Amino acid sequence: MLELKDFIHLPDLDPLIGKLLADNTGLTLVTGLDPRPEVSAAAGVPASGRATIFRILVRQILESRPASRALVIATERGALRVSRPLQRRVQEVVAPTAEEQEAVLAHILEEPAEARTHSLLVLEHLEGALAAKVMQAARAGRHILAQMEAVGRGEMLARHLVSQGVAPDDLDGLRWALAVQRLPALCPQCRREVQAQEDELARLARHAPNSPGGPFFRANGCEACQGSGRQDTITAFDLYCRHDPSCNLPLNVYLAHLAQSGHLSLDDLLDPEADELQRSYRLYAASERSLVDAQATMQRRMAQLESASRVAQQRTEALISLQTVGEALATTGDLKAVAHQICVQACDLSGGEYALLYLLREPDQAEILASHGWDLARIQSPVALAVDAESERPFGELPPGIAPLRPGVRAANIRGGLFLPLVKQGEPVGALIVQTGRRVRFAPAEVSLLRSLASLAVVALQRAGLIEELRKKMAALEAAHEGLAQKERLERELELARGVQQRMLPRTFPQIPGYEFASTYRPAREVGGDFYDAFLLDDDHFAVAVGDVSDKGMPAALYMALTRSLLRAEGTRTRSPQATLMRVNQLLNELGERDMFVTVFYGIVERSSRLLTYCRAGHDRPFLLRGGRVSELHGDGMALGVVGSSRLHLSEETLPLAPGDRLLLYSDGLSDVVSADGEMYDRERLIHLIQGQELPPAELCRKLFEALSDFQGRAAQYDDMALLVLGVN
Repeated sequence: MLELKDFIHLPDLDPLIGKLLADNTGLTLVTGLDPRPEVSAAAGVPASGRATIFRILVRQILESRPASRALVIATERGALRVSRPLQRRVQEVVAPTAEEQEAVLAHILEEPAEARTHSLLVLEHLEGALAAKVMQAARAGRHILAQMEAVGRGEMLARHLVSQGVAPDDLDGLRWALAVQRLPALCPQCRREVQAQEDELARLARHAPNSPGGPFFRANGCEACQGSGRQDTITAFDLYCRHDPSCNLPLNVYLAHLAQSGHLSLDDLLDPEADELQRSYRLYAASERSLVDAQATMQRRMAQLESASRVAQQRTEALISLQTVGEALATTGDLKAVAHQICVQACDLSGGEYALLYLLREPDQAEILASHGWDLARIQSPVALAVDAESERPFGELPPGIAPLRPGVRAANIRGGLFLPLVKQGEPVGALIVQTGRRVRFAPAEVSLLRSLASLAVVALQRAGLIEELRKKMAALEAAHEGLAQKERLERELELARGVQQRMLPRTFPQIPGYEFASTYRPAREVGGDFYDAFLLDDDHFAVAVGDVSDKGMPAALYMALTRSLLRAEGTRTRSPQATLMRVNQLLNELGERDMFVTVFYGIVERSSRLLTYCRAGHDRPFLLRGGRVSELHGDGMALGVVGSSRLHLSEETLPLAPGDRLLLYSDGLSDVVSADGEMYDRERLIHLIQGQELPPAELCRKLFEALSDFQGRAAQYDDMALLVLGVN
């Protein structure tokens, strides 16, 4: 999981953050601008990442105090994502509106100290009337962590709080304020060291008096950064401690140190306030454009809704008309009158001009019961008519039983139509032909209405008493059919995904003299995000890997497939695990989802020397079982898909393997198994279970999963479980 140190490039911030985490009173405020993604993209200004820093602070406060509990007030459930071990110590209250949040907060703040079940109050958003109440509680000693959408920092932030209704005396409740920004980082490929001119040093001294004097850097632009001189982004912090000015770390000083270390351009330091004002202006301008676009979109949608409303009104009128026909069919005993009403309504519902209703008296012989639009003198009945249950079709010719005006001449005023069979219990009983001279075909909605009318006609001809029951069941039948179709589509998609994932995971392993492989995989859902692999690189090298995607289900399975494919493709290019994972990280940032990442352990074994070279990209440390004793592999690294390769840290380690060794690569689903009583298995138990085992890899896999299944019992499986064992013979 991400830590604050993953974003920090200034060592001076570490002890200050430690003091912040140790402080257990007053308000700690995290600020920054996190506009909507479309606004941020339009303005060319990256979001600050305030929400991510906020979640990390909450988690680190809870981890540093094992006995503490947190109460979270959020606008939606799951807004504050914490690890499973911490979920039991977090109570979440959902309050979507500002009024609901104010009411919930008032109730919480009125609780006496002895009735509190939490030591930390967490607010997802702090604004408006909430600020004054929160600051009063913080001044009284409550420990509160909140985030705010704001540009100001330090004393400027304090003035902003006063403008929000906070009394000046209550500002003593503000203990810490951590402002977060993300800025374009210098391209590491083309940056160069430069000497600051005297006027530039003077400007730096005005903005950051305590900043270092150099060296500084600029970038001319290259192919890697597309000539911009900037590549990726870097996070900058401003730490303000209202009660201890020695703990203050101003943003200008932070930026100066980032520039001295080559992360920022000297040009970004010369006038930071103007740059910040320009970024804020672009954000607000983009927000205004977004509002204008949203208003235009809303107006278009209103027009669409009005159009849809008119169509719905027409459909409603048609359905009411259809209902009127049904009621008439249920009360009218004159078959000829009912048939004539069906023909009239068929033309009204479809916009047609001609209709004929046929009743089969015997196979292939029909009587014309009624017509509409046709000259009665041209009707000849009975007529020869072949009808079957599947004979619905377009019908633009002269219908049976209508004499042509002149022998051999087709009716010139008919362009299109529809032939509808009237079917009862699978047997045809008649037909309805509706035609028009204005169009080639009827619209789908009109066809649907004609089918419904045909069904009513069938009932009238066969069982007039069943009309009302049929009308009631039509809506339920359509809904059930739609639900069944959706369920079948979902089942087909899940089955396809399950098949794809099973084909992606290796069913057999390479036959390598002196080595043996075994694996077990158990997804938490139909498809999962864990994977493992072992494949040959050349005659003397083979690779082993295990990974864990930060999600479950279909998205994780697709991301897993992408990662595994990239790993295999890039693994053949080099024998350096570090270089391979660097390249995979770059491709994941280009091709993968931005809100997903993957942890990976990737190692290469040289068969002749039994030397394992590996990298651990944020994944759990594998176990080495040697002589019955368990040890953990060393190495540090960050997950792939989180940051650009220029800021990705991966250490490459080596380990000599010995005969009898067992290398266990696994995902954290094995250590996160939870029993029916809610108890977690954890890594210590897993190590104890492996300790002393001197079994073949396949037996070792089987025994581990049997023990985990016994511990889990009937409890639900929350995470994917993957295990790959490499045995050295």
